[in-house]
Amino acid sequence: MKKIIVSLSLFFSFASIISCTEDTPVLTEIPQNSGSGTNTGTNPESTITHSGIITENETWSNTSIHLLEDKVVVESGAVLTIEAGTVIKGLASNDVEDASALIIAKGGRIQAIGTSSDPIIFTAEDDAILADQTYPNGAPNLSAADVGLWGGLIILGNARCSFKNDVEELQIEGIPAEDTFGLYGGTNDADDSGILRYVSIRHGGTNIGAGNEINGLTLGGVGAGTTLSHIEVYANQDDGIEFFGGNVNLSNALVWSQGDDAYDIDQAYSGNISNIVYIAGDESDHALEIDGREGAALTPASRNQFTIANATFKGPGITASGREMVDWRSNAEGAVTNSYFFNFGTDADVEIDGDGTKYLSVTSGSSKEVGDKVSNNPTLYDNYRNGSIIFSGNEFKNDIGKAYNSIFAIKWSVAPSATSDSNGTFDANDTDDNRDPNAAPTATEIDTQETRLQTENNSVATKSANVGADTSLLGWTLAFDTGVLDF
Repeated sequence: MKKIIVSLSLFFSFASIISCTEDTPVLTEIPQNSGSGTNTGTNPESTITHSGIITENETWSNTSIHLLEDKVVVESGAVLTIEAGTVIKGLASNDVEDASALIIAKGGRIQAIGTSSDPIIFTAEDDAILADQTYPNGAPNLSAADVGLWGGLIILGNARCSFKNDVEELQIEGIPAEDTFGLYGGTNDADDSGILRYVSIRHGGTNIGAGNEINGLTLGGVGAGTTLSHIEVYANQDDGIEFFGGNVNLSNALVWSQGDDAYDIDQAYSGNISNIVYIAGDESDHALEIDGREGAALTPASRNQFTIANATFKGPGITASGREMVDWRSNAEGAVTNSYFFNFGTDADVEIDGDGTKYLSVTSGSSKEVGDKVSNNPTLYDNYRNGSIIFSGNEFKNDIGKAYNSIFAIKWSVAPSATSDSNGTFDANDTDDNRDPNAAPTATEIDTQETRLQTENNSVATKSANVGADTSLLGWTLAFDTGVLDF
């Protein structure tokens, strides 16, 4: 990782002083900490390049465009303040492991407080947006197809997460393992990583390796002392916003045209998410992908359960394939209520199935293969039946691409260590899981729970006034400006 340090010769400093008049801009020296870069001018389109570790408090002003070269890391004890209206661009890299990103490490803080008229914009180097947030040709030069052009914004905290083997901290995805600033997790649920307010993140999501992508906004172990409100993520190659544990709250957010999931929940995230919107793009997958704990349950029990309320999810069209609504997966617990789903196609559904892991072994002659997906969690069915999964008060527009009574799917299945026999089925001799696979609920019992899902939610011609997001609070976004937020 490179470090660029600014220095101006005494000659040029002296010359600029003696030649300065009231109408002549002064080129001032940038503070020489390792996080600062080179200011190439003082006109509205001047740029400052940042790379390396920010070790002291630092402010990025809105009079210049700020460029991220490689990883820029705000280390523990330092605060990065970004003025309202600032434009930050991630530089492209030939080496995906050197993808540009802004990382707030454990103990570091960010104060990125934009306004509805002057949001803070993170985008790609190729984005022609100017420092005053206008475009030379009057309209954005990049489209929803321009993804993965830089990394993204990563915030890492000290709040609790549920990890495999019950370790206390883990390396965040999207950051190479040797970069220790990628660690997250701890014991402080009240941890404060700062404030993000009126922030738009565009055209990111560099994939540094299989299953190791950078999300638009990655939140690892972020605590409840952190404020996240009025966030937009657009055209990210992977997920829009992903929560890895922690318990930070999020309100007034919009994710659109992402490549994978809009909102992704993992590792016993337990915050409150409210007034959010998703608008599917051509490559988008789930509106919500929800996983739960990976290790022991956290205490109290509520620390394993999130809430999502008053969300609006717009699919890719009623004739489109793919782009599912909600996938509840391994050990998930939480609540989705008062939300509205529309414009989804024939494949879209709400699944409580634990899907997402794979067979570790199979018996010779089986129709299954190692690596085939298997629903991994009999307890997921139990979680819905006993009320630790709540999906109620939601509405589905009645012109959706499939019948309302076929939207919901519940599956019970064996553990991922199970071995299928030669006929491709499971019996009590196939697995060392402490639950006999033959003890699965009957089809009638599953039908009862699927009927419960149907009755606790509704098919409607027009959504109710108290259901879904208040999109008037998102009028500051690019989605609104370009007419995509049209509901």
